[in-house]
Amino acid sequence: MKIIFKTFFAAIVFIAIFFPSKNFAQKKSSSHKKYPALLWEISGNGLKKKSYLYGTMHVSKKLVFNLSDSFFYALKSVDKVGLELNPDNWQADMIKAENEKNDLSKYAGPLYRAPLTSSTLELEKYEVNLQMLLKVQPSVINNLLYRNYNKYNEDYEEDTFLDLYIYQAGKKLGKRATGMEKLKISDIIQIESYRDELKEKKKAKDIGNSSKLQEKIEEAYRNQDLDALDSLEIVVQQSDAYIKHFLHDRNVIQANSMDTILKTGASLFVGVGSAHLPGEKGVIELLRKKGYKLRPVKMIERDAKQKEEIEKMRCPVQFKNYKSEDGLYSVSIPGKPYDMGGSRYLDTKQYSDMANGSYYVIARLRTHAPFIGDDEKMVLSKMDSLLYENIPGKIISKKKIKNNGFDGFEITNKTRRGDMQRYKIFVLPEEAIVFKMSGPNDYILNGTEADSFFNSIQITPISTTNTYQVFTPKSAGFSIEMPHQPVSFFNQNPKDGADRWEYEATDNTSKKAFAVWVSSRYNFNDIKDDSTELELMNMSIYHSEPIQYAISKKYFMYQKFNTSDVVYKLTDSSFLCTRNLIRGAHYYTLLFHSKTNEIAAAQKYFNTLSLLPFTYREAKKITDVATHFECISPIQPKLDTMFRRAYNELAYAKSNFVNGVEKEQYWQAKQNYKLTNDTTGEIVLIQSQKLPIYFYAKDMTKFWKHEIENYYDSTTHVLKQKDYFQLPDGTTGYNIAFTDTGSTKLVKVRIALKSNILIYAFTVVAMNDAESELTSKTFSSIIPQANKPFENILKNKLDTYFKDFYSKDEVTKNKARQWISNMRYDEEGIPMLMNAFKSWLLSNTGGSFINICFNS
Repeated sequence: MKIIFKTFFAAIVFIAIFFPSKNFAQKKSSSHKKYPALLWEISGNGLKKKSYLYGTMHVSKKLVFNLSDSFFYALKSVDKVGLELNPDNWQADMIKAENEKNDLSKYAGPLYRAPLTSSTLELEKYEVNLQMLLKVQPSVINNLLYRNYNKYNEDYEEDTFLDLYIYQAGKKLGKRATGMEKLKISDIIQIESYRDELKEKKKAKDIGNSSKLQEKIEEAYRNQDLDALDSLEIVVQQSDAYIKHFLHDRNVIQANSMDTILKTGASLFVGVGSAHLPGEKGVIELLRKKGYKLRPVKMIERDAKQKEEIEKMRCPVQFKNYKSEDGLYSVSIPGKPYDMGGSRYLDTKQYSDMANGSYYVIARLRTHAPFIGDDEKMVLSKMDSLLYENIPGKIISKKKIKNNGFDGFEITNKTRRGDMQRYKIFVLPEEAIVFKMSGPNDYILNGTEADSFFNSIQITPISTTNTYQVFTPKSAGFSIEMPHQPVSFFNQNPKDGADRWEYEATDNTSKKAFAVWVSSRYNFNDIKDDSTELELMNMSIYHSEPIQYAISKKYFMYQKFNTSDVVYKLTDSSFLCTRNLIRGAHYYTLLFHSKTNEIAAAQKYFNTLSLLPFTYREAKKITDVATHFECISPIQPKLDTMFRRAYNELAYAKSNFVNGVEKEQYWQAKQNYKLTNDTTGEIVLIQSQKLPIYFYAKDMTKFWKHEIENYYDSTTHVLKQKDYFQLPDGTTGYNIAFTDTGSTKLVKVRIALKSNILIYAFTVVAMNDAESELTSKTFSSIIPQANKPFENILKNKLDTYFKDFYSKDEVTKNKARQWISNMRYDEEGIPMLMNAFKSWLLSNTGGSFINICFNS
């Protein structure tokens, strides 16, 4: 699973959903307040039981916790407790939405080119990473459970934010939880808000002193004055689009959801951001229009006793067994642990128990310790030295433990905010693993939950035999002999930014260490010779701090591929043997570590490497409307249509609107699509170009020459293929392939034209190597999916253009005039169109209009 919550929109979802209040708003005081309370009683419209609506602030400040007996009476009297989003589903919904966005970036985003650097394969000292492992607490936990953003304000905050407190109180009182909105819809609304803000003319609005404004917001909330909050919203907002989408549209969704639930006969206590309640388009008035009666309930005195009684309650949880994907460990946990990604070499999963305010973390760190001469005892010793400064707060207890032969520590600590935590930490040959649990106050001490979690941990010993085993990854690509099935890790954050697979194994008897690292790097323009890239790979290993010097180095061909072997002596007098090999876009690094110089054993291991074709599942037809192509492919991405539409519209607005004025481009930006597979690393990049409305070619020979020369440079590239094709459906184009001197890479380019759609496809393969289905059959099946009937590109568009230019329809006429000012002079047919138009202007206007149209 791709890294979670690190992308831009993961952050804005939280800001958007939980802080609609950049924002709360306030009118000048008047004698009569239309919305004088935060708590509103709902009755009428056939309701048999009263329901309640409450305006929240999505913060943990004590300010918002002045809750009275009427608040708790209302909470206790209903059947269901609802928030903007249902906390029961938050984590699953966020992961699902994040994965859908990551897929858009993976398949429909631009191609990221990660060139080799002098640090690509550097073996880092793992002590810094051990500190990250001990400090592990995914940032999402604070968003989910606490909302504490300022350490200086901890003494003035509650244990959680108000909305989650309402949910937790409801769950402890036996109420069912519900949500008024869906995360995905709210996310789409956020994107639409940004899109429409770009279409607005910028407003110059002075909102005055921000700290004084915040004081007014807090004063209005303290006084339960929704009228004041409503007018302050108008004061601070720079954008009408924000108010429309993020307040008014969501108000409708919230009111409709409440109405739907109330009609089932269930009574509700609903807490939503205060900004959603007041005003003609607020939730209060929307519910009144549906026939409900809403009465303000003024909260007078704070009821601390009821609050404390509820906080002492525990919501029961059921534990289920979870086993890691690679089978390394199993553990009992209240819910599925979600993949949080992590920093370099750190793989983190977490589950938050929303009802009790506790969380569980399982984090694994690939230390690469065996390749710099450190065994488990050394790693454990370094871990021990780091505990004091990297375990939060005060360590209450620490003891050494074992699990199936693996050594570790069990730690109990207390954070500065008073929360108790427990750790179990184990060190394995290739990695270190942390199991962590945290809860409010003494939650982990007074119940059975912590023991259920920690006592269930089982780490599976590695199965070894006297003979080495042949290992082949899931999608093939290579096979190699190792002492046991390797520990595999998809490293998404290596130092140079190129994802790589790492397969590592240790011979427990001889303590020799073995590894294969594989990364894929695609660059369709700058092709470096293999010897230069091999030297970069070697130098990046040499830069590793534990390496003293290189003993030997040689370059040769291995199974038709350029290869280098280097032997290094390390600072602890042990030895590291490496083999680097380049196979097209794929880079293989083999590592062998031993205490003594065993070059023969290393060579024996390296020579068990066999390069194999990649394997894929059955190929099926893909038709992508957004990118205007179709093909037969074994990769079948499922891209969310709602997110894709929203992002495409946002991208268009970014490209074509300047301060609210649309400047439509003659040549629209190309649309990207990547057929890619994480396991194989292979990529076919597809780009589509919709030809401009008035474009036509005078000469197809010149047209194709121009297109081909955009990618193939005869002065630097060596052309290996140039084949013209014409298909029965009218598609025409060229397949070309080129390389560079000293390189075994072959860049394949396919250019295909049908009607008004040009498709470009790119990939890189190794010369003299068997191609996979993706880079051969799929690549050769890519054709345009035209969005209008076939039209000959040679057809002259002058008549169409002049017809539009003199159209009585203002939109058509303005677009025609805009097109002419944005045309690219180097395109076929355009100079003729421009000259014809200039000639017409000279003969009909005497030249007075030329300067206006052509800026000349």
